[in-house]
Amino acid sequence: MKRASLEEFSQYLEGEILYSDFRKNIRLNTPYVTRPGIQLTGFFEYFDNDRVQIIGNTESAYLKHLTPQVRENRIRALFKHDIPCVVLTNGVKEEEDFVKVAREEHVILIKSKFNTNLTINKSVAFLEELFAPKMQLHGVLVEVLGVGILLEGDSGIGKSEIALELVQRGHRLVSDDLVEVKKINDTTLEGSCPEVLQYFMEIRGVGIIDVKALFGMGAVKDNVDVELVVRLVHWNDKEHYERLGTEYQKEEILGTTLDKLTVPVRPGRNMAVIIETIARNYRVNEMNYNAGKEFCDRIEKYNNENAKKLK
Repeated sequence: MKRASLEEFSQYLEGEILYSDFRKNIRLNTPYVTRPGIQLTGFFEYFDNDRVQIIGNTESAYLKHLTPQVRENRIRALFKHDIPCVVLTNGVKEEEDFVKVAREEHVILIKSKFNTNLTINKSVAFLEELFAPKMQLHGVLVEVLGVGILLEGDSGIGKSEIALELVQRGHRLVSDDLVEVKKINDTTLEGSCPEVLQYFMEIRGVGIIDVKALFGMGAVKDNVDVELVVRLVHWNDKEHYERLGTEYQKEEILGTTLDKLTVPVRPGRNMAVIIETIARNYRVNEMNYNAGKEFCDRIEKYNNENAKKLK
């Protein structure tokens, strides 16, 4: 079960809370919503009572044709089914009928500013955000040339310093040290920063800096789709590192597979330029051009031509 802030939900719909019974949260089991049309006729089989119930113009028009007592009874029958809350769209005029029953049955009642379709769309967006799988990762998240890059690596390897130089080169910081990752759908992960840490960065030997205050709003971003993971490791002469770049490694986060590169760090390497180049190369690869494969094809062609000449 999730708990949605009643005030935040109401604000998201740019509406007002008509009745809340002093409750601050809406208890929810699902991100879906329902328009209880047939239920207002008295039919409650297969009723999804655990969903947010939205009353729009169609439901309102039907209720207008009922006598006041029958209308109240139909609303009461709906409200007695332990529903999370009821949202009235801006086309519903009979607010007092719903408020009266909501008070008696202790059901949260919200009036939306928007029409029925937009109310449904915004409600689903709010609830999907609430129910999206989430986790926190240790790392630094930056947007480089439109690519969301998650920098991973041991503490002290230089992730924050790399991010700072990227900001100085015109790119944007999303989060330093702790990254919140949320699964939007099967292929998309969105990364952001915990509110308490937003815009701040720790540079060892300097302390905490406010990136927004130092570099302006253009240097930070609230969230970005995480597209690529770059794992930073200390250089080891005995290790084999990628030389051609024909294929990406893979890393799974929240059930979503992301492309990944392992990049060694040592004094003298300009890591910000390397990360920037990785972002450019990633975009080029998306256009079905891979420099490593092109290079291998040229070498193979060159060797074949020389072999023919030797014959």
